[in-house]
Amino acid sequence: MAKLLTEQFEITADDLKSRMKSGKPVFLVNLRHHGDWDVGLIKARGALRVADDELEQHLGEIPHDQEIVICYLGPGDRPSVEVAQMLQRKGWRDVHPLKGGFSAYLDAGLPVEDLKGRSVAKKRMLLSGA
Repeated sequence: MAKLLTEQFEITADDLKSRMKSGKPVFLVNLRHHGDWDVGLIKARGALRVADDELEQHLGEIPHDQEIVICYLGPGDRPSVEVAQMLQRKGWRDVHPLKGGFSAYLDAGLPVEDLKGRSVAKKRMLLSGA
């Protein structure tokens, strides 16, 4: 049954891109595994960046009057699905996990910023020396 719930409320990066282009307010939560906290260089532009084990401490920063998209940086979509379901249980109504997580976000060319808040390129930057 959980799989059916997931299919009903997950969104794709293309869905997110369309929503953002239409001007619909979307609040992004850039969820990271607590063990990966120090390795990140970028996040989704304007997103709340939070470690998975500290989400409860940041609930007051997540608005109730906007669509919420959970964007997980890590393998698999399960953490973002679980967080979205938890937020729904706690009263958030319009919350969705991003299918494919932060990789899908980057592949779609959605805007990012470095962790000091400066804007960086919209397209995914490969650190392969190219």
